[in-house]
Amino acid sequence: MPKYCLDSNIVIESKNKAYAFDIVPSFWDWIDLQVGQENIYTTITVYDELTQGNDDLEKWIKARKSSEMFIEPDVNVQNQFAKIADFINDRYDISEVRPFLGCADPCVI
Repeated sequence: MPKYCLDSNIVIESKNKAYAFDIVPSFWDWIDLQVGQENIYTTITVYDELTQGNDDLEKWIKARKSSEMFIEPDVNVQNQFAKIADFINDRYDISEVRPFLGCADPCVI
């Protein structure tokens, strides 16, 4: 099975809609299982985004900080981030560039 890198919106939308903790707790168990089988992961920058709330999702995320779910960007990710930043900087106004480069999206890409 290929590995999948999750963005913040996957867990936010899941929590807020059809897969809420109290509606489908097995979904969250499945996420843990997939992380344990190294099928899904995300970057530590997603962790940083998801720990800004004060809700059940923040607690769930913080309980998994030391798991294999969150990885630090390696040299390859950092190099790709630089390419993305150059591309964005060349094409968009700084007012649009800063919010994009300041979130987890470039690391997920």
